[in-house]
Amino acid sequence: MRDLDLALMAGVLLLAGAVQAAPVTYSGRGGGDKVGEFAPRAGNKVIGTSKCANNEVTVDVTVDGTSVKGSFREKGGRRYQFETTRDAAGAFKIDVSRNREQGASSGNVSHSGMDDGQIHVRGVINEGEAQISVEDTCLFKATLTKK
Repeated sequence: MRDLDLALMAGVLLLAGAVQAAPVTYSGRGGGDKVGEFAPRAGNKVIGTSKCANNEVTVDVTVDGTSVKGSFREKGGRRYQFETTRDAAGAFKIDVSRNREQGASSGNVSHSGMDDGQIHVRGVINEGEAQISVEDTCLFKATLTKK
């Protein structure tokens, strides 16, 4: 009888492990504003660009537990990938290198005056909201919807 109880308990634990939540995919688009809401960084002068109002970013994000994997692309630009984790409130942030080679630095100052060579991705995905912002030469904000 004891062996039967152990076998049933092992079966229940195995089944419980298999019933995890499936990954959820989100997507969104957002228009741009001149950077300035978060800048200046380290005393950089905020210049911004006039193209921001006519530009947009497309974002795709997959959430699997605390894991957040995604990509974004500014209209006419290249696609950037990112991977990070979210906290208990669903918030996440990551800085993505603007350069093709990880860690490479061109030494150029972006149009916004930020010379850190990074694209700043911030967001929150939880039961109540799904938002993301992508800050580069423009600041893009998007509401994410489940696919």
